[in-house]
Amino acid sequence: YGSPVFVLVAASLLSVSIEAIQYAERSVPIGRTVDIDDVLWNTLGAYIGFAILRMWRKRRAAPPRTNGEESV
Repeated sequence: YGSPVFVLVAASLLSVSIEAIQYAERSVPIGRTVDIDDVLWNTLGAYIGFAILRMWRKRRAAPPRTNGEESV
């Protein structure tokens, strides 16, 4: 689950599924529209969130930095 490719594929499939449901319900006037931009932005947002989480985890796991001074 830690792979960027997995995140992109999973986010794309989920977003496409939601858009497909909205397309199937177009006969019911619920005010929803189907747009490829939604799929693209949702996938991009998931990837950015994944990248932020990965950077946060790396910083959290890194040993603390010292400024070269030793305390006595």
